[in-house]
Amino acid sequence: MKWIAWLLPFPLLAQPPTNVAQLYRLADSLAAELLRALPQSQSLQLRVVPHPAAWLLEHALARQAERFGVAIVPADSAQASLELAIVEVGIRYDPLPDGLLRRSAQLSVSALLRSSPAAMHPLPLYRMALVDTLPRRTLPAVEQPEYPFATAPVAEERSLWRELLEPAIATIAGGLLLVLLFTLRSP
Repeated sequence: MKWIAWLLPFPLLAQPPTNVAQLYRLADSLAAELLRALPQSQSLQLRVVPHPAAWLLEHALARQAERFGVAIVPADSAQASLELAIVEVGIRYDPLPDGLLRRSAQLSVSALLRSSPAAMHPLPLYRMALVDTLPRRTLPAVEQPEYPFATAPVAEERSLWRELLEPAIATIAGGLLLVLLFTLRSP
């Protein structure tokens, strides 16, 4: 049995991460980058504009805030307020040869820091992307239809048959039908 493991490399046996897991990794990295850019503060009020994927960002920010020693608190006791809006979130697939797909996960967030009711500091647009390759057959396992932002259409794989042969055969067949129609019609 050991020789089977030796013949098959480990990455072929591993299941690729789900689309939501990829987006969560992006949200986690984005949250860490965002908290690094903020001025040192012991407490922070967090407001995320409603979006179907807002929970990803909220969870990642709560986890990273704990790591950075920042407490997420209600508005009454916060030193500063961070307002976030998800600008773009999603998955895109690009077909590759040999039944593979290139999966691109993207997350863009705009942020605004309020240190007092009158002082607003817009932060730059934060963009994160993660690209990997996965077999087309694993698509049902990585997509989660309950999260619309974690699914995407897949373009058909380009092939010689679809590009050249199928249109040529259809054109020739149509031409033959026209020739037969006109030749059989006259006595």
